[in-house]
Order: sequence, then structure tokens, then C-alpha cells
Amino acid sequence: AILVTGALTKTTNGTVTLTGNTTSAGALTVSAGSLVITGSGAQYKTLSGGANINDGSSVTVSNGGAFNTGQTTGDLNIGNNTSGASITVTGAGSTLTQGANLRVGTNTSASGNSLTISNGATASTFIFYIAQGNNLTTPTANTVTITGAGSALTVSNVFEPFDSGSGGILSVLNGGTLNTLNGTNYMGYYGNSK
Repeated sequence: AILVTGALTKTTNGTVTLTGNTTSAGALTVSAGSLVITGSGAQYKTLSGGANINDGSSVTVSNGGAFNTGQTTGDLNIGNNTSGASITVTGAGSTLTQGANLRVGTNTSASGNSLTISNGATASTFIFYIAQGNNLTTPTANTVTITGAGSALTVSNVFEPFDSGSGGILSVLNGGTLNTLNGTNYMGYYGNSK
């Protein structure tokens, strides 16, 4: 097991592969290259601060791995004012858990960011956004795909896709499931939304 006593930031290209249990006391930031969490028993967990995936970087959770940013003190941002960031959760038993906000594409410069849940993997979050901005900003071309039997995204509180415009695509395909448990759902919250 690896315990990081503060925040952890990956700033160089290349791939870091985790096959055991890793915990960081602070936030995770991936700003370059790839982080892979793979295999049953492999887990990355943040205790506070959430996680930021930025600037064309990626996180892949596969083969029963777990990515847990599930504390309520930090958000999981896939592309906050950046482009081309991605998280892929794939394979039965692979999980993504977030206890606060999960955002795919946030603020004006957020474009081409993605979340993919496939092949029986699951993800859960308290609040969920695609293309979050405000009435002055419009993220573009951010995508969420849930595909394959057993694949599921569960939102326990607020579900708010296309928050600030037509900057998001949500696809549920091939037996995938989207569960919104609270019933608080907004499509295009701000007036400039399409």
C-alpha cells in the first residue's frame, strides 16, 4: 500500500499504473499523461480535496479497479477550463465513486472532455454536471457515455446535464443505465442553453 501524506500531482507524460491500494490525504491532479488503476484490489482513494483531470490527460479504471474521490470535501473535475481530459471506467467490478460534485467540462475553455463507463463498470456521485458554466460561459463538446449491460451511472442528488448550453452529449447505449435517485433534474439551467 502507498500512503501520500499530502496532495499528489502528475505533471509529466507517460503512464503510471497502480495495481495495489494507494491513498492520498489531499487532492489528486493529473495534468499530463495517464493514470491506470487496474485489477481486483487496486484502488486510488483521496481523503480530501477531490481530483482534477486536466489538459489531455487520462485516468483508466479497469479489471475490477476502484477510483474513489468519494469524500464530501472535494469535487471530481474532468476538464476544468481545459480540453481533452478523460476518465474511462471499464469492466465488471470496476468502480468510480464521488461524494460531492462530478463535472465533465467546466467553464469557457472546457472542450472535448469525456467520461466513459463501459462493459459492466459502475460510477456514482452526489451531484452530476455535463458542460457546467454560468450565464456567461459555455463549455463545448463534452461527452458522457454509458454503454454495455451492467454499466451504470447513479446520481443520488442533483442531475444537471447541459448546464450552460449545448456543450454536452449524454449517451446511454447497449443496456447501460442512468439512475437519478433524488428526482432533482435540470436540463439546461441557464437561459442561453440550447
